[in-house]
Amino acid sequence: MMKTIDTNSDIFIKLEEFAGFCRANAGEEGEGTKELREAFEMYDLNNNGLISASELQQILTRLGESCTVEDCVKMIKSVDSDGDGCANFDEFKKMMMVGGGEGASDGVGSVAI
Repeated sequence: MMKTIDTNSDIFIKLEEFAGFCRANAGEEGEGTKELREAFEMYDLNNNGLISASELQQILTRLGESCTVEDCVKMIKSVDSDGDGCANFDEFKKMMMVGGGEGASDGVGSVAI
């Protein structure tokens, strides 16, 4: 699975590669949706069905990314269709489908696999 996502075989999964994987599997029920749901659950630290900017920043920091809470607010805001300041699963899928929203290139690079 990881080799499929790591399209340039550099042993890192860049946000663009993960987003491409999500786009390729967006219409399929099964593995792509399951993987996306698992990723969402990893980011949803308090298990309330929403990802806050703080949760997003904590996970990205753990994954070795350098981004501020403000960067994460921008990422979430770009997909926050209900205006609650958090990303639900559908909004998270949208964030992954568009490569991380408007601020995706701001501080979000790759994660080692």
